[in-house]
Amino acid sequence: MNRQIIKILRTLPAVILLVSISSVMLMVLSRHVKIEVTSLNEISIPTDETEVPPLIITAFPRTKYTKTIPTIPIETTTLGNATVKPRVLFDEIINPHPYRYKCIPSRVCKSTGNQVHPRLLILVKSNVFQIGHRMAIRATWGNFTNSSIQIAFLLGDSPLITSFTKMEYDLYEDMVQEDFMDEYKNNTLKTIMGFNWAVSDCSQAKFVLFVDDDYYVNIPLLLDLIENITESEDENVFIGFKYEHAVVRRKKESKWYVSTDEYPNKHWPPYISGGSMLLSMDVVKEISKTFPHVKQIFIDDVYLGIVAEILNITLTHDKRFEVKYVPEKLDTLITSHDYGSPNVLVHEWNIDDDEDDAISTVEQNSRT
Repeated sequence: MNRQIIKILRTLPAVILLVSISSVMLMVLSRHVKIEVTSLNEISIPTDETEVPPLIITAFPRTKYTKTIPTIPIETTTLGNATVKPRVLFDEIINPHPYRYKCIPSRVCKSTGNQVHPRLLILVKSNVFQIGHRMAIRATWGNFTNSSIQIAFLLGDSPLITSFTKMEYDLYEDMVQEDFMDEYKNNTLKTIMGFNWAVSDCSQAKFVLFVDDDYYVNIPLLLDLIENITESEDENVFIGFKYEHAVVRRKKESKWYVSTDEYPNKHWPPYISGGSMLLSMDVVKEISKTFPHVKQIFIDDVYLGIVAEILNITLTHDKRFEVKYVPEKLDTLITSHDYGSPNVLVHEWNIDDDEDDAISTVEQNSRT
């Protein structure tokens, strides 16, 4: 069958669903529902100043990261005028997650119907309204037949679009959704949901890629990275674009405002950009287990940085996890952020496909 016809057939379900949701999109716009795309660069202003480790972390010994939570001292720790009671932190649930699943994927991991456990699990954080982004991913970099890779989308909830989310799930069955409202301030809830689901339903996967729905992912380069992680090094993996000495925003008009009561230090601890990050499953399990005992910060990647600091997990910087969209470097980047509209992603993907076809044709001709 002609290659172009195959492409059309692959995208036909997406076209049908997108046409069917046009009315609800107009309704959403008429109600002034605003969906914002976040640039993490805006909250990550590096400085050369040195910083005291985060207050909550000073209560813990700097022990080597192991598969158990570090020993916690019983005594109270005081820093300046603030007091931390470390024993309380891990003895009590201070960050409950009382939300219920509305849907979970089928046939993604062995526990949910897949025949084999994936080696790589890709979890795409997506706003429930961004159906176009999910469709574009399914038609491009997320469309693979390798059973060792599986993909699922992480969503919050909105009553405005419930019936259409159900239609999408019935068609693809690749979404994890809980009943919290899908809005920017709840990004950390979505991240916690993703970690918890990966541990409960897909714990046999070796690696998990968390990525936002406005990223381009170079699957071959990602697999190369994983293959280059030797058996002796395939634990304690937390890789991505690392920020250090990022300033905590104190102006109340800032989208990322955090009060001194919520977090007293001037700078955040080192953290990996939440837009795309690769973790080994042992790290996912340790972080998931620690979530209930660490006060939540609504900026999800910063929150992960705090938890990682508590657990003494090493964060590894890799510039190929790009936080900007650089179309001319897509062949050399593992991820690239903010491709714009779903049409741009599909267009870039088709260009790559056409170039691959041309190269394949030349190679075949050279052999004849």
